[in-house]
Amino acid sequence: MPWRSSNEEQQRRKFCEAALSQKSSFEQLCKSYGIRRQTGHKWLKRLKEEGHKGLKNRSRRPHQLRGARSQQEWKGRVIGLKRRHWSWGPKKLRKVLGKLYGSRNVPSVASLGRWLAKEGLTRRQARRKPGPQQLRAPRIDPRRCNDVWAIDFKGQFQTPKDRRTNYPLTVSDLKSRYLIGCDNLLRPDAKSVIRHLKSYFKEYGLPKAIRCDNGGPFGSNGALGLSKITAWIIKMGIIVDFIDPGKPQQNGIHERIHRTFKAEAANPPAQSCSAQQQRGRKWQKHYNQERPHESLGQKTPAEVYRKSRRKYQGEGPLDHPEANFIRKVRLKGEISFEGRRRYIGEAFSAHKIGLYKIEPSRYEVRFADLILGHLLDADSCGLRPTVLTAKIVQPKPHTSTMC
Repeated sequence: MPWRSSNEEQQRRKFCEAALSQKSSFEQLCKSYGIRRQTGHKWLKRLKEEGHKGLKNRSRRPHQLRGARSQQEWKGRVIGLKRRHWSWGPKKLRKVLGKLYGSRNVPSVASLGRWLAKEGLTRRQARRKPGPQQLRAPRIDPRRCNDVWAIDFKGQFQTPKDRRTNYPLTVSDLKSRYLIGCDNLLRPDAKSVIRHLKSYFKEYGLPKAIRCDNGGPFGSNGALGLSKITAWIIKMGIIVDFIDPGKPQQNGIHERIHRTFKAEAANPPAQSCSAQQQRGRKWQKHYNQERPHESLGQKTPAEVYRKSRRKYQGEGPLDHPEANFIRKVRLKGEISFEGRRRYIGEAFSAHKIGLYKIEPSRYEVRFADLILGHLLDADSCGLRPTVLTAKIVQPKPHTSTMC
């Protein structure tokens, strides 16, 4: 009968003793124990060479792993290279090893990282603790023209002739899909963006809100995530509608315009920056006045869009009539308060903020109707952030029955 796995060693001993006594033929003995003749000879050989220890089960692990010598060579190479370049990670090390020794048999990034970790040549970075969560206003649904504009840059690319980097700035109305602006900027800084926004406001009026992402130059790590651009937009009485971080689909309408712009006007780009600007303006006119849009019932955006009735009146001062103190933020984002410099944020430089006393040693800092944070007498630094949402005053609703 076949051997039971729980008593294999004892069965082998009995088989070997019976085989050595030669009371019956070897073939019949193997049949009675349910094993082959080759197996029987194997256990007799092990008994003669190793004694009863040879009847125990052996490990099935190979004596030498396949490619073990090669792995040791690669391990030595990556450790030596790492010690010469301490700041390099497994990806860079693998790339350089491929150039030095050929990229065919270089171990994977995971293997290199595992070897370096075993040798203590890696350093774990401390995970940054998240700051206070900024609760934002709910997403605004564009029900009429100029309810929500979207603004963004369509990446960047270089024109081949003059080798200048172009940053296409696009602004669109999310209700009518009308392309408000399509301009090439040589620098995506706040000064250039604000200059173009002023020209759009003068021509089309003011929207109720502007939707943008959290990255530069529209977002920052400062108070409420505002930058110089979005702080200026708020000063104009316009709501800043930030999308959630890492979710560009929340601005999908504008991203779809970018896809069409790249396919029809920027792939490949024009030879020079001026030629690309002309091409963009021509494409903007085609997109607004000639290209039918499926979501508009095959109408063109120009047939649906109407200018805003909120006219651009210039930049008015921000009043804080109920504030205990009013301070103008300096260029470096600081104010002078109670004989000390307190940091507010560079996004609010050249703007006025209001300080409202809510406790004997605590002041609430506001920009327009936004609560930026608190200043405490006990703090020697700057603004202490707050998780409170800004009390955004909605602009006057549209009285027109147009789109």
